[in-house]
Amino acid sequence: MAALAAVLVITGQQTPAVAGGDADPAPAPASQSDHRVTLITGDRVTVSPDGARVTVTAAPGRAGTRFTSHRAGGHRTVLPEDARPLVAAGLLDRRLFDVTALVRAGYDDARSPGLPLIVSRRGADPAAGLTGPGLRTTGRFAVAGMSAVTVVKTDAASAWSAIREQRAGIERIWLDRPLTPAPVPAPPTDLPPALSAGGAAPTVAVLSTGVDADRARPAARVARRQVFAGASTGDRHGHGTRTAAAVPGATLLDGKVCDDDGRCPESAILAGLEWAAGRADVVDLGVGGAEQLGTGPLGRAIERIGDRTGALVLAPAADGAAGAIATHDGPDGRAAGLPAGTVTGAALLAQRHPDWSVDRLRAALAASAVDGALDAAALARRNVLPATASLAFGVQQWPHADDRPQQRTLTWHNHGDRPVELRLDVALTGPDGTPAPAGALRLDATTVTVPAGGSAGVTVAADTRHDGPDGRYTGTVTATPAGAPDLAVRSRVEVEKEVESHTLTVRHLGPDGRPTGRAETMVLDLTGELRALLYGEDGTATTRLPKGSYVLVGDVVDFGDTDSTWHRLVQPELALDADATVTMDARRTAPVRTTVPRPDARTAMVDLGFNRRAEDGTGFGLALALDGFEGLRSGQLGPDLPAERMTGYLHSTWAVPGPAGDFRDTPYTYGLLDTRPGGFFTGFDRKVADRDLATVDSRLVAQVTGRAATKALFPNAPGVIGTLTPLLPFRLPARTTHLLEGGATLWSAAFGENVPGGDGLPVEITAFGQANQSYQAGQRYTDRWNASVLGPMFDFAGHAGRRGDTVWFGIPMYSDQDGHRAGSLTDAATTRMYRDGRLVAASGAGNLEAEVPPGPATFRVEKRTSRPSYSPLSTRVDATWTFRSDTAGEAGESFPLWVVRYAPTVDDHNVARWAPVTLLPVSVMSQPEARVGRVRQLAVRVSVDGGRTWRKAPVVPAGDGGYRAVVHAPKGTRTVSLRATLVDSHGNRLDQTIVNAYRFVK
Repeated sequence: MAALAAVLVITGQQTPAVAGGDADPAPAPASQSDHRVTLITGDRVTVSPDGARVTVTAAPGRAGTRFTSHRAGGHRTVLPEDARPLVAAGLLDRRLFDVTALVRAGYDDARSPGLPLIVSRRGADPAAGLTGPGLRTTGRFAVAGMSAVTVVKTDAASAWSAIREQRAGIERIWLDRPLTPAPVPAPPTDLPPALSAGGAAPTVAVLSTGVDADRARPAARVARRQVFAGASTGDRHGHGTRTAAAVPGATLLDGKVCDDDGRCPESAILAGLEWAAGRADVVDLGVGGAEQLGTGPLGRAIERIGDRTGALVLAPAADGAAGAIATHDGPDGRAAGLPAGTVTGAALLAQRHPDWSVDRLRAALAASAVDGALDAAALARRNVLPATASLAFGVQQWPHADDRPQQRTLTWHNHGDRPVELRLDVALTGPDGTPAPAGALRLDATTVTVPAGGSAGVTVAADTRHDGPDGRYTGTVTATPAGAPDLAVRSRVEVEKEVESHTLTVRHLGPDGRPTGRAETMVLDLTGELRALLYGEDGTATTRLPKGSYVLVGDVVDFGDTDSTWHRLVQPELALDADATVTMDARRTAPVRTTVPRPDARTAMVDLGFNRRAEDGTGFGLALALDGFEGLRSGQLGPDLPAERMTGYLHSTWAVPGPAGDFRDTPYTYGLLDTRPGGFFTGFDRKVADRDLATVDSRLVAQVTGRAATKALFPNAPGVIGTLTPLLPFRLPARTTHLLEGGATLWSAAFGENVPGGDGLPVEITAFGQANQSYQAGQRYTDRWNASVLGPMFDFAGHAGRRGDTVWFGIPMYSDQDGHRAGSLTDAATTRMYRDGRLVAASGAGNLEAEVPPGPATFRVEKRTSRPSYSPLSTRVDATWTFRSDTAGEAGESFPLWVVRYAPTVDDHNVARWAPVTLLPVSVMSQPEARVGRVRQLAVRVSVDGGRTWRKAPVVPAGDGGYRAVVHAPKGTRTVSLRATLVDSHGNRLDQTIVNAYRFVK
């Protein structure tokens, strides 16, 4: 297969990048910059702030790489084909390719020059790190058995090659996620005296947000401090200080693993654990809940550190997470934090029982927590404690008529000098929140006597043959000492009565009909969640899944070999209501191809995908991006679905390669989209005729002559969103013709004027976007991009507004004359909001969101931007809006704002013909859906010396509903700057200035 030239952007942008667009994305301020993310493979993904554009730029030396794009649940994952086997094998964390999550974590290229990883190696030294170009080992955690490694993004492709060479010695690579601080614990009450008197003082390490000694109790003595995240030792969140205050008399170690912005990188936490493990009896890890710890690197580190050092690590995590303390559930059912008093109780136990194992301490703490709190004073008086924190009975497979009762032994130990009789009670709750049927959980005794200094136990039996609902059952065995109900201890019980589930077997057959291990099948539910990834060396793999409907996507291909034929098979729906076997047979595919009439056209990119929708409106998309049709085959398994449930699509972009083999300055393009409602393609063959397409003649105007640019067209059609599209390169000014699919296909567009960045890849100076447009086959259209005057514009309601007392301001300041919404890089940008003359919010960027005092008031918003280092046009754009606003309802309101627009006649170099007097077309625009008045005053002033001096330009009404400003320009004038004032009948006011708005010479 030919190299994927159409999917690449290399130094100087000689080839285009892949892009993906969603239909009608939620609007966002265009002045926000796109997010660029470099993957661990070195490939770069660019995401626009409104989600309308997604581009994939293969790293240098990776020409021909094919990508699978998965869009589900608000996330976009882009997975290069040579990384797929490593993800499937569990070596690579799938989150390394979740572009949405990487941006949210702050790992986009603008904010992070490296991609941080956590690595565990095989062999005697699991903390050895990684070696090779582009790889920096920044931390080694010998006790945890891991290391922190950073991929230097400017050399990420070399780093990826080094990782692949070392893969045999790598156990696992995770993304180094930034976690969040845990909720601030409740203030301590009824502290036991044992911590401050008698016995050796326990050492407690607080790994959290830092400890502010001035706000902690005087008894909180900090012996050592260490900063692992951030630069200061203060506590801006409160968790560390409150925790320290809860253990008076203890020797404290303050390890700050969360910075002042509330980011707690896992590598910082590992460093803190390593530092504390050999020094502390108890370690409180004050990061967020169960969904953040899970079974990732921290869960493994906690277990290993406890085993090797004897330190008890307290961490809020879900039941069963390795080495962590199970926590009470928050209102959403997730673990919300450590039970109040846990740290105090752990310190107390460590002081009283220095010889206890970590498991024993953990069991005692878990058994003593009641309703999200642990009474440390009562814990000090407990002599009888369970040997284990919980009993897990595992999963009893469906169906349940033949289940056998499962038995476990629950043991208590008496640490006192007198025997204790325990009364035993059981409680078990079903998945629907109601009590389990009688007999679901049984004890072989209702009382037990535990001898002094000894142990005693009972047999606990779980029987899942009852008629209660299938699902997860949780409960407790409560042991209450006679005459001392406040000293009861509880052991948690878990029973999984499996919901109806069945075994799915997938067989992979190659094009020769024989089983093949060079294949993989994704099993997705109807929300797009990946439920299983099936592959096997012998061509067969199985999984067990709950009864339901699934989508199967099978790929028979030699991943990583860009010349191998790709057989993609899709089963639109598998109703799994019994054990099933599906054969992904490459022989059931057929070639996919399209031909166009012009012999010099070549494919710039092929995008083969589908969108799948569930009855509740949720859904997902999956696509395969390649550079051409050669070696591409597809097939559908099973019957079609109703058209509204699934749409397969084939989108291809064609252009004319130049002498360098790229598509720079292509004189024309084809944009084709074919759909298959209700299913996927089993092969495809289309011969295109120009008469069946619409023709769009496009002018790409230059701000700077000779500067590079890219343009992309994104198709959408009924049932089709999220297509991938190449960004085609041009040298400005340029003209090109697009031959586009007409009819029901809608086309949005993106254009950007750019320069090479520090790594040689393009950086957009000004980026423009166009909403969906329809074209009719056989008709001819024109469009123009980047024409002066670039200035403020509205193209939808909600650029700036208020909901309740939350306000936002995000007006695009550099949209072109033809109404393409745009943003630009700036040298400076600020937004300042005043309420009745008092500053209430400010932003060091072009956008702002803030809370303001309730009630009516007069607001003034000043937005200032400048960009002389990026463009000679619209070098400064300032606007001040004055208006009234009151607390808004849930529906929100758009602020009553105006902008003034100008339309001089300019050529392809953005040059206007000079004349001593010209009539400049002027128009006014209010924010859509805003309650504005009639224009009462419109004044325009002109400067011909770069904004140093200004002179009034008379404004007269025009017959087209706009205005004309009379501009006087002496001979030799190079640029014209414009200043406007508008006041409407409601008193809303605009003052707007654009310096160097348009020019008379290049």
